[in-house]
Amino acid sequence: MEFLAYFFRTVEETAAPKIPGLFIGLFILALFLISRYVKMPKLFAYGAIFLQVVILSWYLYSGNLLMEGLPLYHCRISIWVIGLGIIFEKKSKFITWISLVAMPCSILVLMMRDMDMFAFPHITNYYYFLGHGFIFLIAASYLDLYFEKNNFKDICIYSLSLHLGIYFVNVFLHTNYAYIMKLPLVTSPILNDFSFLVITLSMVAIVTTMQIILEATPLTSWLNMSNPELGEDGLERRTKNFK
Repeated sequence: MEFLAYFFRTVEETAAPKIPGLFIGLFILALFLISRYVKMPKLFAYGAIFLQVVILSWYLYSGNLLMEGLPLYHCRISIWVIGLGIIFEKKSKFITWISLVAMPCSILVLMMRDMDMFAFPHITNYYYFLGHGFIFLIAASYLDLYFEKNNFKDICIYSLSLHLGIYFVNVFLHTNYAYIMKLPLVTSPILNDFSFLVITLSMVAIVTTMQIILEATPLTSWLNMSNPELGEDGLERRTKNFK
């Protein structure tokens, strides 16, 4: 019981844990290898949603659910959208869009090591790595099965619509979900004044770049992902393996 109380404690320490860069690098490498050789999309989806429920329960227990715990960050949104999309086998351009956001952003977050100020072991430590790891895996799995190219107009509409919705929640709750009110690790007041625009344009750039990458034969072959040039036959073949 003492271990559980410590593991789920709510009083922060004075500093976040320091994670060696080598560990981060090996962890990211492991994610790429798993995405290449382990094809268990529904297991990844259930694992991601389970972790999200656990961390949401902890935020509720700590009294910070509304201010910090709502699933309104890009990574948290992706868990529900992609996870449920995989479980119910839904092909959607929007889910493709959020997958193209989630895959690189999960890696970027791991590299940033912007963790909560709780020493190991703590639920937030484990969620930080396992949660973002599962996000990468479900995003890669969805793109492997259901990749469908979005045109530039759709990319802009999805990016702007999602951020506008989150913006109004932030205004109402005085929060900073999706970092559209204030950028992370940025002290420049000029950039922070345009944080909504910076985040929105970044999402457009990320998705556009990811689509270009996924159309490059060498990378898609290594990840065993669907290439848009395969056409419907190639996609149907992968969809059958999904069940």
